[in-house]
Amino acid sequence: MTTLVTAWIPTQRAPHATVRMIDEYVILARQVFSLGLPVIAFVHDSIHSKLENLARELGTDVTFIPTQTHSTSIERATALADLITRGQIPSVLTNPHRDTADYLCIQLSKADWILEATSHTTDEELWWIDLCLAHVAPIDRNQILEIPEGASALVALDERLATHIKSLSPGEQRNYELNWPTAAGGMFGVRSHFAREFSVLWWAAVDDYLRQNIAPTDELVLSDMAKHSPVITHVNGIHQNLFQSFARESDSQLQVTAKVDVERLASLMRLGELPTAHVTDLSDITPWDAGWSCFNPSIATDDRGTILCLVRSSNYTIDGYTYTIVDGSEVIKSQTKCLTLDSDFTVLDSFWIAEPEIITSEPLFPVHGIEDMRLSFDGNDWIVTGTIRQHDHEGYCRQIIGKLNLETHRLTDVHIMPTPITPWKTKAARVHEKNWLTIGARENRQELVWSTDPLVVLEWDWLTRNLSAKSGKPHVMNVLGLRGSTPFIETPIGQLGMVHEVSRTHTWPSQPSGAARRYVHRFVLIEQNSETPKFSEAFSFVGEQLEYAAGLALINERIVIAFGQNDETAHLLDIHLSEVEKLLHN
Repeated sequence: MTTLVTAWIPTQRAPHATVRMIDEYVILARQVFSLGLPVIAFVHDSIHSKLENLARELGTDVTFIPTQTHSTSIERATALADLITRGQIPSVLTNPHRDTADYLCIQLSKADWILEATSHTTDEELWWIDLCLAHVAPIDRNQILEIPEGASALVALDERLATHIKSLSPGEQRNYELNWPTAAGGMFGVRSHFAREFSVLWWAAVDDYLRQNIAPTDELVLSDMAKHSPVITHVNGIHQNLFQSFARESDSQLQVTAKVDVERLASLMRLGELPTAHVTDLSDITPWDAGWSCFNPSIATDDRGTILCLVRSSNYTIDGYTYTIVDGSEVIKSQTKCLTLDSDFTVLDSFWIAEPEIITSEPLFPVHGIEDMRLSFDGNDWIVTGTIRQHDHEGYCRQIIGKLNLETHRLTDVHIMPTPITPWKTKAARVHEKNWLTIGARENRQELVWSTDPLVVLEWDWLTRNLSAKSGKPHVMNVLGLRGSTPFIETPIGQLGMVHEVSRTHTWPSQPSGAARRYVHRFVLIEQNSETPKFSEAFSFVGEQLEYAAGLALINERIVIAFGQNDETAHLLDIHLSEVEKLLHN
């Protein structure tokens, strides 16, 4: 069984530098611990108790080794400090605010720590998973990292960097030509019997850079070892690939990363098979435009018992990753119909929602309209959130918020929401804002759940048009695991919502048609005065297709879930609230 070795050591930062919070390291630790493999963690006291509680919660085997400092010798540390003072670090490979002499000394201690780890395990193979990851990249198709058998040591290199070289300045290009490929965040693995020799090679590479008057980062040392040492195997891989690879070897599954395999899906409970479940097909009860689909509905009720359901309709079909536009245009379009339902889900009335001018003016990207409108009622108004892409040249998703006027069939008081992640100046810091969930409203303020794990709640002020963080800290790392999916509603057991996880085609057998993505969902319960939500186990609704929930309502003690399938059909699934309560407590 593979043992994972990881570390978290705090260092001093410049006051103006971005400092990652402890909770953000806990997110990364959850990814490692959820693999279910034995872990040897070198930790500072400030995070020891949090990681210990996390390991206990996940039922994983973690050996904690308290450590306060690094193992870099005084001579090397002094040389590093002098070189950093003189700016002798390749600029393309470092962060001047982060890579202080103290921080580099910690980075360079990794080889000694993995050597020390061999005395705490009888496993034949050790792997270093760095909790200080700054960039966990999305998985590309067919790019799962394969760990070669028989390799004594392995370095994962991020060879995607080659595609960016042409966009760099001449000086930066020269640096890449000298130092590339760069180790992906210092990711490497060492078999126990090779740990001592690995440490010798490591420090030899460090000393070689010091003789060249270069202060090396751990990435630079690993890149050098991968390029020049015949006993070091290197493969193309990114951080998320590495987590995926370990998950393949493990009996347990990642809880917060984008992996759902066939075996896991087959074991997922289907809500539609619960004794109290009933499913209604919305595509059968109201007409839609010829060739256009109806999918991803949302549902909500007001305090007078009115039931509204929004249903998205689009001009495309999807097969794998291929989108076919049915109306002959080169633009993906979306429009939304509002249905008024009775308690038996019979349609009493319907109308198309007219898009506001702020959405339709001067589109910059060939995806037009508001996608996946989510509906809620704040006590006075029907609130709608949704996603637009046409206001960005590269199609980055942005959230809109507005109020639905049932008399004019229009959205009013519509605003394009700013991202809570700041600064938002580079591609590296940009994220797709598409899964904000309403949760409560008060005094002209709307609360929105931006992330559930950890819990981050934003507050939108309708009067000042100001968006602020009410609780938690928005961070780019939060978007990697659990997403969306439905607005939160008030129930006798607390604020109830739903989230989803995404899987890609490489974890699935070939499908004759349909989307390449697969989503599984979880109920989320936020109890009063609690900062830690409860989650159910993952489930599907009625099958193995692309299922996406965008609405939740409580009607006569029954939870009604509005979901779509394969971007082509819309459904309502209702089950008794007591069934949901059992799922959460289990």
